[in-house]
Amino acid sequence: MKLLKSKILRDASRIKSLPICIFMFFFLFTPFVYSQSRKQITGSVQDVQGNPLIGVSILETGTSNGTITDMNGTYSLNISSTNATLRFSYIGYEEQLIKIQGRNVINVKMNEETSNLDEVVVVGYGVQRKSDLTGAISSINAAETLKKMPAAQVADLLQGRIAGLSIVNSSGAAGAAPTLRVRGVNSIKADGGPLVVIDGFPGGNLSAINPADIKSIEVLKDASSTAIYGSRGANGVILITTKSPKEGKLSVDYNGYVVAGTPADKPSIMPVNEFARMANDWNQAYYGKDLYTERQITNFTNGYDTYDYMGNIINDYAISHSHDISIKGGNDKMSFLFSTQYIHNKGIAGHSTNDRWNYRLKVDANITKKLKFGANFYGMINSAAGNNFSGQYSLLTLAQQFPQTVLPYDKEGNLTQGTIDNTGIYNPIGFIDEQKRNNNEDMTFNNWLQAYISYEIIPGLTFRNEQQINIGNRFYGTTSSKQSMNGFLKGKSLATYYDANSWGWRMTNTLNYTKELNKNNRINATIGVEESLSRSYIMRQTAEGLTSESIGWKNMMLAETSKLEDNEVSKTTAISYFGRINYVLMNRYMATVTFRRDGSSLLSYDHRWDNFPSFSLAWNLKEESFLKNINSLDQLKLRYGYGVSGNQAVAAYSAYTQYDATIGNGQIAYTLVPGNPILKWEKTHQHNYGVDAAFLNGRISFTFDYYDKKTKDAINTVVLPADTGLSSGLRNAAEISNKGFEITLGITPITAKDFYWKADISLAHNKAKIEKLGDIDSDFMEIGTGWGNSFYRYFVGEPIGAIYGLQSTGVWSTEEYNNPDIKKPTSPTVRPGSYKYVDQNDSGTIDADDYVIIGNGQPKFNWGMNNSFTYKNFDLNIFLIGFHGFDIYNYPRARLTSSLSPFPELAERWIAGKNENAIIAGFGKDRDAITSPETVASSTFVEKGDFVKLKSITLGYNFSKGLLSKINLSAARVYFSIKNVCTITKYSGNDPELSISNPLRPGLDMGTYPSQREYLLGLNVSF
Repeated sequence: MKLLKSKILRDASRIKSLPICIFMFFFLFTPFVYSQSRKQITGSVQDVQGNPLIGVSILETGTSNGTITDMNGTYSLNISSTNATLRFSYIGYEEQLIKIQGRNVINVKMNEETSNLDEVVVVGYGVQRKSDLTGAISSINAAETLKKMPAAQVADLLQGRIAGLSIVNSSGAAGAAPTLRVRGVNSIKADGGPLVVIDGFPGGNLSAINPADIKSIEVLKDASSTAIYGSRGANGVILITTKSPKEGKLSVDYNGYVVAGTPADKPSIMPVNEFARMANDWNQAYYGKDLYTERQITNFTNGYDTYDYMGNIINDYAISHSHDISIKGGNDKMSFLFSTQYIHNKGIAGHSTNDRWNYRLKVDANITKKLKFGANFYGMINSAAGNNFSGQYSLLTLAQQFPQTVLPYDKEGNLTQGTIDNTGIYNPIGFIDEQKRNNNEDMTFNNWLQAYISYEIIPGLTFRNEQQINIGNRFYGTTSSKQSMNGFLKGKSLATYYDANSWGWRMTNTLNYTKELNKNNRINATIGVEESLSRSYIMRQTAEGLTSESIGWKNMMLAETSKLEDNEVSKTTAISYFGRINYVLMNRYMATVTFRRDGSSLLSYDHRWDNFPSFSLAWNLKEESFLKNINSLDQLKLRYGYGVSGNQAVAAYSAYTQYDATIGNGQIAYTLVPGNPILKWEKTHQHNYGVDAAFLNGRISFTFDYYDKKTKDAINTVVLPADTGLSSGLRNAAEISNKGFEITLGITPITAKDFYWKADISLAHNKAKIEKLGDIDSDFMEIGTGWGNSFYRYFVGEPIGAIYGLQSTGVWSTEEYNNPDIKKPTSPTVRPGSYKYVDQNDSGTIDADDYVIIGNGQPKFNWGMNNSFTYKNFDLNIFLIGFHGFDIYNYPRARLTSSLSPFPELAERWIAGKNENAIIAGFGKDRDAITSPETVASSTFVEKGDFVKLKSITLGYNFSKGLLSKINLSAARVYFSIKNVCTITKYSGNDPELSISNPLRPGLDMGTYPSQREYLLGLNVSF
């Protein structure tokens, strides 16, 4: 029987009453303002065309006294003073402050905000008016988003807010980075993550950016937008613009919070007395006798001779904290911004921690009216500690698998290895001991120095030179004692040292021309050239039989054996020419054409150059005469775009024949690695159809996009002709298609005097399918898990994510087994209590020929919903995400029910005469690699993974300006937030979100590090 998450559902039901309690608090404790003498002010509020505006908020500043306009745009308000000031605010319009100055009637005309008309958004190598965009580009205001919900990393700001950008957490470990994908899977062999561009420079790292430093984020999704990045744009582009220095007096901002993390869903363990009796059943099945006496079971029940592995590995809570400070100031000639952030993350499993420092110094200078200069230095230092193992040997899986009746240490103080069923399970306390020794280090350093100089040649024509230097280093050293898992398997202590260094330079020269040719014609054009150079050095050394485990990897030369496993030096260069022209006619018809030509030393001489063109068109129907006078319609635009973008899926020097040398114990072994001069870029062709609409002065906004893209020349491993001397190699032989749609909806249901509610919803559907695999022996390819088993296959014509294995119809009952009329396979051995598999080809044998598709881990839909409420000085944010239409292979459940473990579901196993209708097999000596659910997927352990997650709830309070002015503060806010509040799902395993982080084999739960539920208390202060 599948286990429902009753505990989670109970949590969800408790949350339902939270908004009610909050609103009760608001209404019960809101102070009332009274006045002895009051004066009535009347008037009307209209837009610039004279149309009445309904629901405009009018507030007497410094008080809670206010009203809103009626259906005719008129209002009436009693004020407390003739010297009062009224604030007029309305969504989509510029706020106005108007002094009464003794007047009785005040009529107001409100101007639309720039964001609705002429807001400038960042595009590749330039900016454009938002109204002129022709491609599929989504953006968020990072500063406003961060006010509503605290975020430790940039991905937290984006998850669930941009349709088509899938962000899922890959692990609950401290500091773990999420997986990002834009519009599906484009490659089998190459990295599928989007290109990150920070302040105009490609190749940035999201972890190096403090979310509080970000001004805006744009996501380029279709090829007409990404083609200007050529061979790096196929996976989408994330453009990050950081905050710029501002002239004015010196100001200081501080943001900080403290986090108490608890396990989001701590797995349960069978009571020790039940496990002991089950162990007796197991021993009877194998050896015909009990393993434990009744006296021993009584001792176990009373807490003697037992050990709580789960309780000693998964902590009840973990304390983390974050602090960032920014200082800015300057004058009309020069301004600066300095910021720094420190985050300490404590994991809930074992002693794992992650510490990260971010820093930034940004300077802008106006040398003359036409000449400007700027520099931006930023970087990060990351330190990770603790073994965050996943998979077969994850702490979570081992803690569920290791029997409580086996003590962690023997009488000599050595770790107890193996378990009572001789399955060779490693003692999880060994990982904890390694963490306590703290003899492992994992450090990452990344620094970027950027500078620009721009000169306005003539009005509208600007030349800009940008240069960047980046330096990176990552090193880690690990020591495994003789009692560790690896040391136990090898019979000796082990050490590894890894050191990777990188250096890069990039220069971009652009000419940008923006001109209003006349009232009906507008043009924006960019041309440029970009050059880059990168170098890297990687070294990895291993050792066995250490002289001192306490010194470990820091002195590997004294070990019994020491080997240089890897030593690579590489240098790559690239040059690109690009251009874009955007033309707008009468604010109705828009066209954009881009072109990029890339050249790279990664490929051979014949294939190193390629072209990446695109074009897009848009029609703004709102400006047509038949729609222009419909006041309720703010915008209606149709878009179409087509383009080609690429993917750099080639390793350095792969075009050339090389020798691979292995050095060990004074010996050098050489291996010839043939060159591959015919490899070329992977290229993605994409069509995009879009609609943008807005209604009721921006209170409703809607965007729809449908896309159809195909990656051609995708690199895959294929069978090579015999005359090459090689059995297989990489070729541009595969094709992958992605089709889907995206919907973004923004609604502002309420804009009352003191109350404001805005809801943003995003929904996306994508289907990634294999169209071609190339010249291989069959129409499929296996996708390994890295643990010696392959649960996934790619089939031509089938979606990516096919789970492949045996179809199970339950467990053989005694009655079925004894029924001669029921056909049974002859191999492997069938017995009462063994799994009943479908013989797909009626061969009488269950073997690999009976494997079929039993599920698919690729989600069909994902969505996000963000609700923001404001009531006077209070603000409330509720954020949800959901993924639907996918399956999960529950590998921990398959593994734990296939061996003797305190896993609770084993209590529901098949038992002769007692539980004949079970779905979990009973104990028996027959275990076959062909049918074992540990090595071959079984439909018994394929579960629906659909889930809805209440991602966060944040309640904040903004202190009044009057109070803050008395203590010399310009702003202050306190907030309380809960993250990972609850998950509603039928999946019986750990957090289902973690199982879909790998897009090439989605829906595989390998016992990933568990998620945390976090309780945050934070403070934002500005001086």
